Amino acid sequence: MTRWSRVNILEAMLVAVLVWWSPSPSAAATPQPSKAPSTKTVQPSQPTASDKPKALPKLPTYNGTALQVDKLLKAATQSNPTLVRLRRWVAVYKQKEKQTTAWPDLQVGVQVSNFPLPTFDPTLTAMSGIQYTLSQKFPILQRLGLQRKMAQHTTAILRQDVREKTLWIHFQIRQIVYKLSYFREALQTNRELYALAGQMAEVARAKYAVGKARQQSYLQAWTLQSQIRNQTLGLLAQETILRFQLARLVGGNQKVAGVAPKLKKQASSANVSKLLQQAIKQRGILQRWRIAAQQSKTLLELARVKYYPDVTVQLGIRQRFPNPADQGNPFLTLGVKVALPTGGNSARYGLLKEAMARHQLAVSRQREAQTQIREAIQIEITKIQQYQRQMDVFRTQVIPLALQTYRSTLSSYQVDRVGFLTLLSTLTTLYKEKLKWVSLRVEQRVSQARLRALSGQP
Repeated sequence: MTRWSRVNILEAMLVAVLVWWSPSPSAAATPQPSKAPSTKTVQPSQPTASDKPKALPKLPTYNGTALQVDKLLKAATQSNPTLVRLRRWVAVYKQKEKQTTAWPDLQVGVQVSNFPLPTFDPTLTAMSGIQYTLSQKFPILQRLGLQRKMAQHTTAILRQDVREKTLWIHFQIRQIVYKLSYFREALQTNRELYALAGQMAEVARAKYAVGKARQQSYLQAWTLQSQIRNQTLGLLAQETILRFQLARLVGGNQKVAGVAPKLKKQASSANVSKLLQQAIKQRGILQRWRIAAQQSKTLLELARVKYYPDVTVQLGIRQRFPNPADQGNPFLTLGVKVALPTGGNSARYGLLKEAMARHQLAVSRQREAQTQIREAIQIEITKIQQYQRQMDVFRTQVIPLALQTYRSTLSSYQVDRVGFLTLLSTLTTLYKEKLKWVSLRVEQRVSQARLRALSGQP
């Protein structure tokens, strides 16, 4: 291809481009002198006040009233629906104790004897008459005592169920209060971060006005403020949900109001053996299986005397009718009924085997519960120690270093040595580490409350 042909091709392409960019067909038909492309850039429009992030929602103050854990625990003990139901079961089985020692009712009977059919004339048949009887069954007193003892054991087991359930309901209340404390500090932290992000946005906007920064900088700060506001709304919703759950635990119908208390440092030293000994004495689950083992022994004694026969004594008066062969004088009747237990009664031996199996089961469950409680206590103590070490690292190293990094980055940003994204990153890192520290404090308090419940502390 020659040089002349290449020039012709380039001119044809230029003409085609000019025709395509022409504003109208008439303008395209008339040759217009070409203009050099403009190098002026269009500045983005300034955001208005409505484009800025809205202010954070106000935090509920609850008129300055503080949540008191002792009152919440007392209200839950009295009004929690589950505890109320269990206490009513205790009252039901308390009444069953009286039923086990009650004697059978006195029996009265009427019997007509030797009336001939079809005339029913008593003068035709000797020994015809009506018999009135009175009978009473005399049960074995030892059996009644054992049955009452069995019922008392059942009532005691239910009381221990109430005790165990109360411990864990109290733990749930403490856990919710500690989480509310976390939300309180998290909301305060978000408010501080929101204010700092706003200050950074204003600084970036001022630098943009003099041409020392880009518009992207303060827009990113406003985006961070919007994200903080969205996170704050989520925290407030979660706090409201926890307050409704707290109302259910204390037996109320409305959301529990009150400012969550601040987290205070507590001693975390604990001895596994001492806590286990305390749990053996205080935990309802262990007492429950201990009472069940005693009940199985009582059942074994009851099985041995269960088939001893009761004695039924019957007293009767026979009213006779006179006839030609007999004057028809009345007379008394006296009778005694005794059951004859069979030597190979399967029900009796089955009850003996059941009692022995229940005793072995109760002892095994008690040992298993002790092992589980010992393991849970050791785990919670390890968690508490781990949280304490992590908190010390955050308090002495992570948070101070993050704060120092933020301040150094802010100084460098003011003299245009670092970018705005780096400043935002250091600020968010600082508050993330601070929230992690608050979360560790809450988790430690929750583990301490769980350890308290595991050891059976009232």
